[in-house]
Amino acid sequence: IYQDICDNESSSNELPRYLVHRCSNGSSASSLSFCPYEDVLGVGHERGFISLLAPGAGEPNFDTLEANPYQTKKQRKHAEVKQLLDKIQPDMITLDNSILSEIDRKTFIRKQEEKRNNFNFIKPKELIIKSDKKKGKIGKRLARKTQIRDAKLKEYLQQQQLKRKKTKN
Repeated sequence: IYQDICDNESSSNELPRYLVHRCSNGSSASSLSFCPYEDVLGVGHERGFISLLAPGAGEPNFDTLEANPYQTKKQRKHAEVKQLLDKIQPDMITLDNSILSEIDRKTFIRKQEEKRNNFNFIKPKELIIKSDKKKGKIGKRLARKTQIRDAKLKEYLQQQQLKRKKTKN
């Protein structure tokens, strides 16, 4: 690392060195990356990675026009949204609370009726598709389940018929 490279008008052989570091086992550096405001230089070489501290190499005064030079992508997005909301007039943001507290009764009643109608809907036996007969334990278990389901369905239908008769009387 050379010191004041832009200020000196001397030839490249006579530039004053600021920091010298030799990589282990004679490996050569392949990439460099400097962390601004932190005085850290990352050096990638054939055998790994080294972080070098170069005191005073970074700019000590960061840009004061920038609110937070260390901000992450998420923080930057939040700041942008906040700036956009600050530009909007407050009367455009307000909501009418009376509309929020009301219930759309027509839609509510319609949805309740649809639920009741769908609950009473029973598929005709022609539409029920039974799977192929199974053998062994699985077949017996499946047959038992279908018998139980059919018995419950019969009970339910009988109860519905009784209710309808009572309401008609």
